[in-house]
Amino acid sequence: MKKHDDKSIEQLLSEMPNVHDDKSFDEYYKNISKQINNQPKAKQRGWILPALASAAALFLMVIVGMQLVNTNDTADQANSMETAELRKEFSPESEEGSAGIAMDENETSDEAKAGITSSEESGIVQLRDLSSMVLTQEETEGKELSTFIVPDQQAMYSVPITVNISNKDPYEVFNEYSSYIQSEQWGVSTAIFNKMKYIGMNKQEEPIVQISEDIQGSSMERAVIEGLRYFESLGHEKVQIQDSEGNAVELPHIGDLTYIEFNQSPKVYKLYEANENQKFWIEKKMNNQSIDEAIEELKVNEKDFNVTAPVPDYINLDLEEDTSTLVITMTKQQHDSSSEEMIFLIEGILLTAKSYGFEKVEFNNFGVSEIGKYDLTQPINVPVYINPK
Repeated sequence: MKKHDDKSIEQLLSEMPNVHDDKSFDEYYKNISKQINNQPKAKQRGWILPALASAAALFLMVIVGMQLVNTNDTADQANSMETAELRKEFSPESEEGSAGIAMDENETSDEAKAGITSSEESGIVQLRDLSSMVLTQEETEGKELSTFIVPDQQAMYSVPITVNISNKDPYEVFNEYSSYIQSEQWGVSTAIFNKMKYIGMNKQEEPIVQISEDIQGSSMERAVIEGLRYFESLGHEKVQIQDSEGNAVELPHIGDLTYIEFNQSPKVYKLYEANENQKFWIEKKMNNQSIDEAIEELKVNEKDFNVTAPVPDYINLDLEEDTSTLVITMTKQQHDSSSEEMIFLIEGILLTAKSYGFEKVEFNNFGVSEIGKYDLTQPINVPVYINPK
């Protein structure tokens, strides 16, 4: 392309023909105004600002609402935690001074099933809510009680059964034994009471019992003598016995008797269960055997007679005698004893110690501070009644 300088451009322009425009300035102005007015107008966009304002307001409402929801949730959680703390503080376990780990409602640990609670600070374990088969002195206040001594079904052992005789003549209750003893349900025999009858008091205010003359066999003789111990629970030391004619009673293996005296003899106490869910303590005489031998006997099962040992054979116990208190220390312990076994162990020892003349038992190194109703941190008084019904 040919380039032009300023002079050549001027030369070219001078050579162009002359152009004449006869229109005035006003005509040009009108034409331009008319073209401008005839152009289409742009659409109004007045909705944009209100829409933006509404969107901003909605956004702010969402933000504020989310903050309020979060605040409410936080408050609800705080209230729930506060309520849980209050329940924990005023629950029965807290009142009794026990501490434990909260578990989910659907969780059930072996310790919970056994009624075990523990304190992390003290390391003490407590076994609670356990059924006892004896009565303490405090538990008998305001009650009138007496104890029948009946044989088991095989007439091997004596089964003491304590009954409530409130508002009854305690001596006449002896003749009404069938109203108090459920022999078939409990797995005991009351046949011997058919051969005995309370008939009154002698001049020394001692009970008089008439006994049938057809007592046969040493087991029946022993059962009759044990049955008369009912009056021992009423505070008597002996009972006068006679036949239907008022004479001495002849017992083939013992001889003629007019009195039966109640002498304290050492015994061990084991568990008897002839029928399901009907447990009783039974007595087994130990003659001249020591308390150490008696505690070892508590480990011996006699399954043929429905008798179970209350002390597991894997537990070793050391004994010391401190005047009227028997001190028992566990030297070998395995943690596979259930809470029920522990209560049987404690009560079996208490009953056995009582028959040997001890008034209290001190339990050491048992790994628990409390078993059922017993506080093992101090010596425990022996029970006053057994097998309450």
